[in-house]
Amino acid sequence: MNEIPYGYYPPKKTLSQKAREALADPARRGLILLGMGAGAAILLYLLCSDLFSAILTADRSVYRRYRQDEAFSLLTETAFTMFCMALPFSAVYAALRRIGPARATIGFGKPAGRLSLLLPAGLAVCLIGSLLSSWLVSFASACGLTFQSYQYALEQQQNAPDSFWLMALTAVHTAVLPALLEELVFRGFIMQPLRRYGDWFAVVTSALIFGLVHGNMTQAPFAVLAGIALGYINVVTGSMWSNILLHFLNNIFSVLSSFAVTAAGGAGLLVSAAVMYGMIAVGVAALIGYTRCNRDFARLRPGPYSYLPRKAALFWLTPTMLLSLLLLAVKIAQDIVAR
Repeated sequence: MNEIPYGYYPPKKTLSQKAREALADPARRGLILLGMGAGAAILLYLLCSDLFSAILTADRSVYRRYRQDEAFSLLTETAFTMFCMALPFSAVYAALRRIGPARATIGFGKPAGRLSLLLPAGLAVCLIGSLLSSWLVSFASACGLTFQSYQYALEQQQNAPDSFWLMALTAVHTAVLPALLEELVFRGFIMQPLRRYGDWFAVVTSALIFGLVHGNMTQAPFAVLAGIALGYINVVTGSMWSNILLHFLNNIFSVLSSFAVTAAGGAGLLVSAAVMYGMIAVGVAALIGYTRCNRDFARLRPGPYSYLPRKAALFWLTPTMLLSLLLLAVKIAQDIVAR
């Protein structure tokens, strides 16, 4: 029997050797490809966003109309959502599906489970996330910082629609379209293939990407928390319609609250706040009821790797993902302005 001599240390593996070993394992290779694909989709999204902005600002008359004509502004932003977000992610998903790692079912069947409890509970989580974002804005203001995205949101609220046509267009742009497209992208194209590596891993990873892609400090923290709720309800009900409906309910409440504040001022704000806190109370009660009826509510399907840092490293440390994270970090940092 050959014994290893005292003081002997095996040679360290080079980076290329580690990469070859990782690619030799089909499960690891699939996770690496999913990370590279998600990073590539984010990069394409950022590139399309810059091209869209360049085209919009190239002609002063077009940009002036975008700033002053609310209907034109809404239609332009709707086109942005469809072509700058939906197309890049769907193209990368189609390529990954053809290669193999993204061959996952995106179910649109009838939701299973206790949807009557999950919907109000999920809505309460989303509303709490919105409150946390508001507190973050207030805390930043107390520290002498402000967010450009927050100032833009205030400007948009002041330019509230004054006709039924504009109200309907605002509702479609803010509530209907994001509920369909964003859920298809983040809970469909990104989350479903990742479920092979564990449901919680897929839910949290897709939620983090969902928050980062918003690219600003006003929405990112809220989007991460809301993304976890949206991903969880998709996993336990087995249907995209569940998270699409939850996303729509959250956004349409925001739209209606904005309309109420614009129409009734302070009174509308009080009514909106009262309704929101009432919905949170109902949702918390529904969440308590759901957890009591489902003692194993936190136990989702595990993946092939129980060691979370390994899975996270394989996904997040790919070249395209690291580059996209760097660009998103720069974008979020640019949103913060010292007063």
